[in-house]
Amino acid sequence: MMKLEIGLCVSMEVPRSCVKPYNQSSCTGIVNKYCIKASYPLSSLSRTVASFPPDVVARRDFTDPADLGQASEDSVLNLTGQIVNIGPPPLVAVDNPQLPRRSLVLRHGDYEFEVILLASAAKAAFASGDKVAFFGIRKCLYQGVVSLETGRLSWFLCNPSWLQLPDFEGRPRKALKVEALVPTSVSSLHAIGVQETAARLVVACVMPLTEAVFGQQIFVSDKKIRVEVVLRDSTGNQAVMLWTEQLS
Repeated sequence: MMKLEIGLCVSMEVPRSCVKPYNQSSCTGIVNKYCIKASYPLSSLSRTVASFPPDVVARRDFTDPADLGQASEDSVLNLTGQIVNIGPPPLVAVDNPQLPRRSLVLRHGDYEFEVILLASAAKAAFASGDKVAFFGIRKCLYQGVVSLETGRLSWFLCNPSWLQLPDFEGRPRKALKVEALVPTSVSSLHAIGVQETAARLVVACVMPLTEAVFGQQIFVSDKKIRVEVVLRDSTGNQAVMLWTEQLS
């Protein structure tokens, strides 16, 4: 199977014993519950007459750029955007041991973010203004730097007919901070002044909500809910305002 071309559709007969649970999404960019493991050539391997229609993937879930900051490290995401800036092509040299890489800056509505293309993806042809749907993009954290990178089997569709992006104008907002925050304790939140606007990273649990939550004023919009909760760790408790779309 290593001789098969990437992007080529084939048909084959797979024994049930070759279907195994899959848990390597963070490495490959493929989000699935199962994979195929075969020690011997599969039977009836042949090229299909037609490929799958590209609009099939239009039903996949795409991450809103506004939620990139909340996504966990090593998570695998599908992203869409319009290219506004293309980095220089990678150097092609026999004596260059570095992995080819190239950066793309994409705009999605009011947000802007950068995707790092690695290996073969770095050699793909793009043009400014192209609308791209990326599948299997990894959110990586390395030495305090956060980035969005392609995996070994990440792939993309350029200017698919079904892709609709929100209009944008004016200066964009950064969807992802490139520097990771250093975790701090709950007790240190007591010393933060009211006027301080710096972001903080706190590793803590949220105390279970009780009926008392209905005694406070809860802000609700089309997509978000704001409610007061209590964070707890080994250093103490602290009441904070939580904005979330997934309170349950």
